[in-house]
Amino acid sequence: MKRFALNVAAIFFGLAACCVARAEYFLDGNTLNEFCTSAATKSRLIVRGYAMAIADGEGVGTGIIDDATGSPVFPRRFVCVPIGVSAKQAEDLVCNYLSAHPEIRQMPGTMLVHNALHDAWPCAQK
Repeated sequence: MKRFALNVAAIFFGLAACCVARAEYFLDGNTLNEFCTSAATKSRLIVRGYAMAIADGEGVGTGIIDDATGSPVFPRRFVCVPIGVSAKQAEDLVCNYLSAHPEIRQMPGTMLVHNALHDAWPCAQK
């Protein structure tokens, strides 16, 4: 548990240290790709944590409250990560996607990670 807490702290401090300059979003694809190609383990852990957060956020199915009715509104899910997928798999998936798509790495990291996850694990259409 202590090791996990240290890894999480390293991820958050790494993100805070590297990404303060942009107001629109914290990481773009170029920065994520630099983390992917770095020999430093902590750089890959940043990618892993980022991918995990976006995948978890997509999978929770959280909603927003409609101001008019006060009722929760649940948006459609687009990414359905299969049971048993490891955080390392999500990290590898994101790094492979960034490597395969250098033409769009200037885009926000959240969008690129979402695209990578969606390409691999799209939800069934209803």
